[in-house]
Order: sequence, then structure tokens, then C-alpha cells
Amino acid sequence: MIDLRRAALFLSTALLTACLGTADDTAAPDPVGDDGPGAPSTPGTPDDGTPPPNPALCSLEAAYPDLGVVDGTALYAPIDPNVPDGPHVVRLAIGIGQGPIVDILFIDLWEGFGGFTNGLVPGEFQLVGAEADLATCGACVYMGGDIDTVNGTVAQQFHASGGTLTIDTLNPIAGGQFVGSISNVTMREVIVDPVSSVLTDVPDGCTTTVQAAGFSTTLAPPQ
Repeated sequence: MIDLRRAALFLSTALLTACLGTADDTAAPDPVGDDGPGAPSTPGTPDDGTPPPNPALCSLEAAYPDLGVVDGTALYAPIDPNVPDGPHVVRLAIGIGQGPIVDILFIDLWEGFGGFTNGLVPGEFQLVGAEADLATCGACVYMGGDIDTVNGTVAQQFHASGGTLTIDTLNPIAGGQFVGSISNVTMREVIVDPVSSVLTDVPDGCTTTVQAAGFSTTLAPPQ
């Protein structure tokens, strides 16, 4: 069964605001080029000859290059705010582009789930199997496309289906260091049901890849 607290936090406006503040605070170098952030992607045609998703409907680029070490804001908070001594979540938000409409890469670490069943610790985590599903992931990597940081709306949601998350340093306290990287990450478009909280892949939906990105930040308490 999906923990509803986890589902409620998935791309939640409250944590988005707490992580990002304004888009300019965490904006990474824009890899898109002249088209600007949020420009339609142009996925290639699959080998089976079926047409690609309509580029006008894809809020993310089809592929992001090595982004280098990117700026981001990380939050350390209890999963249940009513149980401050209970399991915690680390959420890192990395803005891609600048302005009120941005694409955001999220890296969540959920204590008690997936690779963090025995606590939040450094390591290398493959984003497959349990880590590719919102219901079970401890190392959760996902993106929001065309996020309006003013009103918190999200045009599209994407969840990792492959790749690696490497955590080199993790001190799970407010003020602790969080250092690591992702590599060869593949993502597919998903929908999170607001009632059942079940994550469903969008049939023939958009996809994206992130070749690599590094991060080094300090964990902030919830605001």
C-alpha cells in the first residue's frame, strides 16, 4: 500500500516552495539553448516505426547533457510533521532554466523505504525495480516539466525508470552536507492519481534522459 504522506509530498506545492523559494535562487545553467527553458522536446522515432509523442505536448527536452555540478536547495523534514522524531525525507530541488516557469529535477531520499530501510546512508543506488516506483522507492528521482513557481502548477510529471544515484556524503540533520550525483538517468511521463495516489505511466507518453549531474548542498529545515 502506498503511504499517503509520501504521495501527498510528491511534487507538492508546499515542499516545492520550501525548496526553491524563487526559480532564480536555484536556476542551473540552461542546457536548452536558444529555445529557452520548457521548449518542446523532439523525441526520436522508436525502432518499431511508431510515431514519437507530439513534441508540442512534451514539456522537457528529449535529452539533457552532462549538467556538471548544479545548484540546488535541499530540505530535511519529517515525513509526518506530527511525528518530528519519526522517519525523515531529504528533498533536493534543482531548477533548470530561469523565470516563473521552469523544469525541476527532484531527488528524494525516503527513510524506511527502498535502499534506506535501515536509515539514510551514503551509497550507490540503481533506479530500477523498487526505486522506479513511487510506492516503494527510497531513492526517488523525478522531474516536473513547466512548473509554475508562482502558483505551484505542474504541466507534466516524470519518474526515473533507470540510471544511478550516487550519494558520497549524507549527514541527515538540518545543516548537514548532502553531496552526490546522478548518471544515465532515463525517465518516463507519469500521472499520480490524486485520490488513490497510484503512479501510472502515460501510454505513449514523453520521455527524457539526463546524462549526468552533480550536487553539493546543505540540508535546510522545513520552513
